Amino acid sequence: MSRLVSLTRPISSRSAAGTLFPWERPYTTEPIATLAHNGANLFHIDMSPAASTRLLSPRVADPAQPSLRDIDPARFLNRTADVARVDAPVSGEIPAAKLADALAALPDEPASALILTTGWEPRPESGGAPSFENAPCLGTDAVGLLCDALDERGIDLMLTDLPYLNAPGATNAGRDWLGVPAWFRPTWPSPNAAAYLAHHYDKSRALEDWKPTVDVLARACLVLGLAGVDALGGTRAVVNVAAFQVSDVGEAPCTVVAGPVDD
Repeated sequence: MSRLVSLTRPISSRSAAGTLFPWERPYTTEPIATLAHNGANLFHIDMSPAASTRLLSPRVADPAQPSLRDIDPARFLNRTADVARVDAPVSGEIPAAKLADALAALPDEPASALILTTGWEPRPESGGAPSFENAPCLGTDAVGLLCDALDERGIDLMLTDLPYLNAPGATNAGRDWLGVPAWFRPTWPSPNAAAYLAHHYDKSRALEDWKPTVDVLARACLVLGLAGVDALGGTRAVVNVAAFQVSDVGEAPCTVVAGPVDD
């Protein structure tokens, strides 16, 4: 491996990432000190994990599981990953048959991690219309195929360029939150977001919405929101994931760097 590629989505205040749901918050900065007046540029960052490439562990749905701070960082370093390529639609569910073909094309001898790339990337910095809300996703049948592949191949780390594994808020949050005009659903910590989470979105509704993601997390840690996977090339890569070392959480922004094995 001689060539390294960053697979980390750049964080920008112009990105729509991290602005969909009531528990999310867009990336913003606030100046604290300036170079001209204070001799240093210091600033406060405010963001949710969804504003960037992020690592999710089983702790997201199971408080008995270790937090990201308590997982050995070596688990995410120098991992050999197979690259499954799916030609995804611009939006909507990826057909299960397409995912099945991509998984069937993987080498018989499995790597210990899996990268699922669909070629989807938003273009907020270039003025394109970002479509995180309508990005491609995996339906129930496709997630079932994916879980079977993770079990059969003994994979405990999966990475993808999808911003969300399953359809954003496919049932409850999709209807109640994303289904209303944007000015009725300002991001956290707005009173609207706080009221929705306190009175309308309990554990049973959340698990119903995000069951496909939870099913994958029962088998593997999951990295969402990769960028630039096409630059990697090849069918197998060595992947390194470095997440924020945050206590008591199961999701945090991360940096992903990889290189093709067949260079």
